Amino acid sequence: DMGRYGSACGAPSTRRSDEWPNRRGEPIEFPLSGVIAGWTEGLQLMKPGGKAKLTIPSDIAYGERGSPPAIPPKATLIFQVELLEVVS
Repeated sequence: DMGRYGSACGAPSTRRSDEWPNRRGEPIEFPLSGVIAGWTEGLQLMKPGGKAKLTIPSDIAYGERGSPPAIPPKATLIFQVELLEVVS
């Protein structure tokens, strides 16, 4: 299944979410198998129409290496997420 998400934005704990690139406010769609473990865990607890703040520790995000240059090592990620629908 794929999820369709609105208002998804995130930032390492060292940056504000409004500084994060690619925040257009447009829904995005992706399979849960193609994201970090923290997204998979958090989104599986949501129902369509639900909103959540996901705080994802580095061990289930990008870990020791981060994802340079945007995400530093050991970064905690914070996302405001709205699950619009689950698409089969």
